Amino acid sequence: MPAFESTSGEYISEGSAIALYIALSAPASGLVPSTPVGQAQVAQWQGFVDFAVLTNLCAPSSPRWSKLTHFHVFTQSRIFVYGSIAGFNHFSPELVKAKLAAAIDALAKLDAFLSLDSRKFLLGGENVTLADIAVVSGLVRGYQGVYDK
Repeated sequence: MPAFESTSGEYISEGSAIALYIALSAPASGLVPSTPVGQAQVAQWQGFVDFAVLTNLCAPSSPRWSKLTHFHVFTQSRIFVYGSIAGFNHFSPELVKAKLAAAIDALAKLDAFLSLDSRKFLLGGENVTLADIAVVSGLVRGYQGVYDK
């Protein structure tokens, strides 16, 4: 699990929260918009990649954890889901197909959103934001072993 300690001694865990803290600490970077709606949109896209993409591309890597805390990208040919999550400890072709279909559906929604007005960046501006970085970082996992195109 990612962890961060600020110079003032504050602790933050989870990659999305750490990235947001760092981006907000450097407002001149423009990585996070200054408006509340822009900041909420960054959080929206971080949540999208965490829950609509990554949870469908990954499975828990340790049977000791009862929550989704560590992930490994799976391929179409194998996935192991531990008993603490799904109630069984064996290969499940049905789960692989369902997870892959859900990930592809999420990517189709992302593509449709980006196609609405031919935008280059998720928040519609002329610069990369934390939203773009979060989504691209999450998509990399799929290209490492799931997507064939």
